[in-house]
Amino acid sequence: MIRGGNRKQGAPVPRARSEHDPRVSMVLAVLAGRRLDDVARDGAVAVAVLDRWVRDFVVAGADVITGRPDADDAREREGV
Repeated sequence: MIRGGNRKQGAPVPRARSEHDPRVSMVLAVLAGRRLDDVARDGAVAVAVLDRWVRDFVVAGADVITGRPDADDAREREGV
């Protein structure tokens, strides 16, 4: 399931926090058009790893890359 599919029309879209996590910056660079192998080399990561981060980000957003749970998932898990 793709997160955010039930977002109300006109609701603000959360922005990835690239200033806090270089992985998100690398993914956003690829999505902006930089070559995958160039970004991987500059970030000192394997191309296959960056490719996986990009795919995961496209499907589920920045939370998958950074390991931060979705706020709703966290509240549900904590019983709040």
